[in-house]
Amino acid sequence: MSIQIKERSYFLWLFLSIITLGICGIVYLYYTMDDLNKLYARSGKEEAISILLVIVLMLLGFGTLVYMFILYDKLHDHIESKGGSHNVPSGVGILLWNIFLGWTIIVPLYFSWKWQNALNIEIRGHH
Repeated sequence: MSIQIKERSYFLWLFLSIITLGICGIVYLYYTMDDLNKLYARSGKEEAISILLVIVLMLLGFGTLVYMFILYDKLHDHIESKGGSHNVPSGVGILLWNIFLGWTIIVPLYFSWKWQNALNIEIRGHH
């Protein structure tokens, strides 16, 4: 049995997050972690990201940075290991972008869209 992963529309989830005052944003965070784990499982790799660990770290206040680092780093490594070139920054790269330009709101939105787009391309590649 093949592991099914749904492609997601970043802009739909962004819109839903805005109108639900962030509730759909939390759901989207969960789905992105789950999707990445499913992508890893489909490739025969171990779990990419521990959802429980990220939730605990978010409750402590610095989980968002850890979440972003792991999410970007794992997708970046997965794409590179398959010879792809969707140009997703590594975990360190995304941390630097957010530390220096995260206040602009455009940078986090752009890279979040880029991450989701790269994941969707990977999902399509496995059909």
